[in-house]
Amino acid sequence: MLRSLTVVLILLLGPTLPAAAQKADPASEQALRQSIETICRQWETAVAKQDPTAVAALFTADGTFVTPASVLPDRQAIKTFYEGFFKQGWNNEVIKLDQAHLAGNAAWAFGEYSLSGQGPNGALSRAGRWSMVFEHESDGWKVRLLTANVAPPSPASAPPAASK
Repeated sequence: MLRSLTVVLILLLGPTLPAAAQKADPASEQALRQSIETICRQWETAVAKQDPTAVAALFTADGTFVTPASVLPDRQAIKTFYEGFFKQGWNNEVIKLDQAHLAGNAAWAFGEYSLSGQGPNGALSRAGRWSMVFEHESDGWKVRLLTANVAPPSPASAPPAASK
């Protein structure tokens, strides 16, 4: 059984392995990085304008956003999430791109983000890391999968542990 599964995986993935192993040329990697930087700036602008439609438009039709709390399986779910997000008072996001790489007709990237805003009970703040998989469509690169986490509080800001 295991041998059969291994053979099937080799037959399915075998043709893609040499292509994935090849390093993309530097010009393509630089063009990709510029495209993803543009998407990051578009995201920041959409958040600043509190425009959930513009955020959702950065994704493929069936793009998925894995938030720290839930999985948003398509543009409509992402738009609905951001409608509520903006109502809470979030209105500023800064995105830092660390790395971006081509993988055939797809790409992947990761970096850091920080969010802020003003909620009914005071200032809002959150930061963490993100990773994205992009798919190239007729109108350019779109987010196919976004995962984001929330950075844990620093030891200096964590409450002291109770002693026994």
